[in-house]
Amino acid sequence: MPMVCPNASQAMKTMTSSYQFRYFQATDLKHLLQINLAFAYEIKRKDTLVKNFDRIRFEREEIKHLEFNATCPFYRYYLCTLSGNIIGFIWFGQSDDNRAEGFIDELYVQAAHRREGIAKRLMKEALRWVKERDCTSVTLTVDSKNESAIQLYQGMGFRRKEESEDIFWLPFL
Repeated sequence: MPMVCPNASQAMKTMTSSYQFRYFQATDLKHLLQINLAFAYEIKRKDTLVKNFDRIRFEREEIKHLEFNATCPFYRYYLCTLSGNIIGFIWFGQSDDNRAEGFIDELYVQAAHRREGIAKRLMKEALRWVKERDCTSVTLTVDSKNESAIQLYQGMGFRRKEESEDIFWLPFL
């Protein structure tokens, strides 16, 4: 007879306990590229549907972008894996213009694994890392229609910048 969990929260704890969180390693490059491209296509869907879209050029640019960001000392990729496969990641770091300002640029979790606390855990590590480097704030941009992401960010203390509905900011006191 199959074992039945007494409640949904226990089932969720069992499910999330198999996730592994870690920083990017050189051996992750190929797999991170695949999920990064999936993320890019999901986010840039409208751009990739136009008639004159050059997929090869787009992917080359993504590869250059990823390789540089994965090796720069001021940026980090933090990953969530399941059974050795990357299912989510966050890219963050210190601003090129002002190293005292942190940024979060890419946060992605595969659709099948959303709403399981993965994004929040990725965010917490990004915030810990930028604070550790004495950043005074962190900024991120989000599509104003992405209500679930906005709820996550606001729940973590981010505030919308007055001049933009897409930019959120979190000062560190």
